[in-house]
Amino acid sequence: MFFSFNSLFIQPYLKRSWKQGLCSFLFLIKAYYINTNAKQLINTLSIAIY
Repeated sequence: MFFSFNSLFIQPYLKRSWKQGLCSFLFLIKAYYINTNAKQLINTLSIAIY
């Protein structure tokens, strides 16, 4: 009984949450990378202007 419950509910939920966690982690890394690139671009532009 517990095995069928585990395979029906817990394992798909763990797989889905694992994939969602990985996607959100990659999204955070990409957003941080874009943000730091924008800051570096703004810094170089302000240095070039001054």
